[in-house]
Amino acid sequence: MVFLTYIRLFSIIYVKDKILNFYFNLLTASVKMTTNKLFKLFCLVFLLIFSASYVGADVGRPGKKDVPTEVYIAVYIIDLDNVSSADQNFTANVFVKTQWNDPRLKHNKSGLISMGLKDIWHPRLQFLNQQRLWFTIGKTVSVSQDGEVTFRERAWGDFSQPLSLHDFPFDSQYFNVQIVPMGYSHNEVKLIQNTKTKSGMAQTFSVADWEILNFEAKAFEYNPFNEEEYMNGFQVSIHAKRESNYFITTIIIPLVMIVMMSWAVFWIDPKQSGTQMSVAMTTMLTLIAFRFAVAASLPNISYLTRMDIVILSSTILVFASLLEVVITSVLSLSNKLELARRVDKVSRWVFPIVFIITFVKGLFL
Repeated sequence: MVFLTYIRLFSIIYVKDKILNFYFNLLTASVKMTTNKLFKLFCLVFLLIFSASYVGADVGRPGKKDVPTEVYIAVYIIDLDNVSSADQNFTANVFVKTQWNDPRLKHNKSGLISMGLKDIWHPRLQFLNQQRLWFTIGKTVSVSQDGEVTFRERAWGDFSQPLSLHDFPFDSQYFNVQIVPMGYSHNEVKLIQNTKTKSGMAQTFSVADWEILNFEAKAFEYNPFNEEEYMNGFQVSIHAKRESNYFITTIIIPLVMIVMMSWAVFWIDPKQSGTQMSVAMTTMLTLIAFRFAVAASLPNISYLTRMDIVILSSTILVFASLLEVVITSVLSLSNKLELARRVDKVSRWVFPIVFIITFVKGLFL
């Protein structure tokens, strides 16, 4: 009975969390069910050690319960390393500074004191769209004499970002870093942009194929379950435009040359059907291989991008030139050589005109 009395005493005084109370109750039941004095002694020692970490600690929110705790936040984008359109993510180096006031942590020591994050209340900030992150700063905070708590965190890694690729490769995107106080509603924790330490970004980034246009920091509401109690989050956004010169020189110009190569069959005499067929088939296979190479840089999406439209229309035109070779070859073998030559002459104008129209419309209109 002495052991049970000690257990109840420690449970009442030190244990305020529901989960911890559950384990203490479970331990109490175990003590009741055993007659082994050594096991009971072990339970008492465990309670002494475990509950010691809670002495004098209050993990509840500072301030009044009906007033949300104000957490001032600033986010700085140190670097944007990479953007993967195929994986729908980007790699960034992010620094986060948060501050809040906790009157329970006031002290008389000179300057700032350091405390472990696990020893005090904190807003449990989480990167909402994180995939894989590495943190380079320890989980410690600095506390001023008036109870002002400052927490700094640096994270590097991948963030998920759904991309709208309809205008690829002439598209612009928003890359967002979203932070929420996990487990706290808007009535409990309110994230406010820090006016003393403003959010921002570096002047230059490592990523080479994107032009940075704008930066924005703002609060947002996060409500994944459409409930009344939503979370008050904070988001920084980088608006960037894709540098299209790479795709113009490595994809678009070679594509135009491949399509123009297929037009050579219109200048070959229909009597030389073997040569025409060889050129048409080579062009068709080259374009198919080219299409697979381009697809590797894009995700499997259900809609056509501008680049897809141009490549698809080019494939259709090259295939049409192959059909034209078959038709002129049949006409030539049917003693209709002049008709076959007239078809070639008309094709010399029709195919380039159709290609120009589809090319301009697909990429620019």
